Amino acid sequence: MGENLGEQSDLLLKTKDTWTKTDWMLLLFGLLINIGDGIEIYLPGVLTQYVACEIGVDDLQEGILGCILYLTMAITTFVSGPLSTRFGRRETILLSLYGSVLSTIACSVVGNYLTLLLSRALIGFSVGFNLSVSYVLQAELASSKKVLDTLLLASSLGYSVGSIWVPVIGYFILDLLGWRTFLLIASLPIFIPPILILHIFIAKKTNLEVSNQTEQSGNGGTEAVEVPNFKLRLLKLSLFSIINNYQGWGTILLLPSLIRLFNVKKVGGEDTNCETITQGTEFFLLALVAGAAGIGRIASPIIRTKIRFRMLYTSLAVIVLVSYMMLLLMEENLIVIVVMSFVGKLVYGMISMEKTYISYDVRYLGTKGLAIGSGIMQGASSMAVVAGTALVSFASPQIAIITGLVLSVFQIFVVNSMGEQDQVTKPETLDTQSDSKDSLLTK
Repeated sequence: MGENLGEQSDLLLKTKDTWTKTDWMLLLFGLLINIGDGIEIYLPGVLTQYVACEIGVDDLQEGILGCILYLTMAITTFVSGPLSTRFGRRETILLSLYGSVLSTIACSVVGNYLTLLLSRALIGFSVGFNLSVSYVLQAELASSKKVLDTLLLASSLGYSVGSIWVPVIGYFILDLLGWRTFLLIASLPIFIPPILILHIFIAKKTNLEVSNQTEQSGNGGTEAVEVPNFKLRLLKLSLFSIINNYQGWGTILLLPSLIRLFNVKKVGGEDTNCETITQGTEFFLLALVAGAAGIGRIASPIIRTKIRFRMLYTSLAVIVLVSYMMLLLMEENLIVIVVMSFVGKLVYGMISMEKTYISYDVRYLGTKGLAIGSGIMQGASSMAVVAGTALVSFASPQIAIITGLVLSVFQIFVVNSMGEQDQVTKPETLDTQSDSKDSLLTK
């Protein structure tokens, strides 16, 4: 069923299920680095209002502070694929991790708004270098397709853990120790173990050999996988990802803003002090909603084997559409705000996991296009996050909700533009996975 995607790579698509030492190291590495990324990406949702209140900035400066990390992250994500092919996946990720460590330390000791803004921008640049490349490294070094699917799920769950960790640890120590110490404790320890794993267990020579194989038709007897219609596949996958990331990452600032608006109305419509910012036990609401994405990611590998692609993701798009409508109509009800945000995040997690399976499957983008294509896709979807956070920061949460509603309608058309499939089959076997991925964008 579908088009022939070329010869399967012996290196990347071994059918054995035995886990090697490298596989286990990749599992730990992917889990930790994505916890770190999740922490950095979700920090603006916890810190922006708090820091803006403490250091006394206006609404424009607060908005820029909330958006800057996502903007710089998107820029480096776009170029991370070619850079990692030129210098090696391992080296690019190490640059990202060392940059994150230094930027986090700088962020915790800054004395004014401009230096804080610069340090947050540098953290965004650093995270962008590994956001896609860490997954590419796993795709290239995993011993089998089944092992890779497990690695991708574990890494994605690590991101969910990081997104929950930020508001939970914020509740316990943010007021007690201050935001500078909070930054160090929340994120710095997570970046050290992946650095050690890369230095000790992922050899430079091995990594560069694998990177070279993605650029050649053959190397040492290994045939590269070439796919037809690469640009069309990448375009549709990017649209799929852009909408998904807007829906998921948009809640990072949208939910705290809606809670703050609720608090403002509760005290009589005055927002002249710091009492109305999202803080204290409200952080647990942020953690609850963030955790919904993890539930969705766990559910995705099960549900995708039972329901046809179009039927499943059209239904999910409709659910998100309804959740946006409810947020728009009942924004003064805190329960509705939290429940609808939870539903949106749950759906985001399911779609995001499917997107991850597709993006890092060599049979979908090919060996040559895997790093470059996934970097472009992730960079484009990160720009959607910039747009979402900018709407919340500089326009209003209502405008961001309306935009999400329109995108959800468009998502239905995007899903239905993808290739038909008779049934999403179980991912245990190589052949059924090939059929499942092949059917997505071949038409």
